[in-house]
Amino acid sequence: MATPANTATPTNSKYARWKSHQETLLVAIMTEQKCIGKWGDNNPKKPAYKVCEVALAGTENKDGGPAKTYLVIKNKWQHVSSFY
Repeated sequence: MATPANTATPTNSKYARWKSHQETLLVAIMTEQKCIGKWGDNNPKKPAYKVCEVALAGTENKDGGPAKTYLVIKNKWQHVSSFY
């Protein structure tokens, strides 16, 4: 039996969900971290990602998906930073 096309996506997705305001927060934090020196060789250092991780903690409870951990944030930053 086929699943209807209008069925909602489960909230326990294996992929983190990002809202536009969370991406904006990520960019703002990374910009701030770059200004205070948590950057090296054109890439953020691990402490910069950790600041983002703390700021985004708990967003998975509202949006579904896994927690936004260091690796999830790093992957998202690599994608988002190409636009900035």
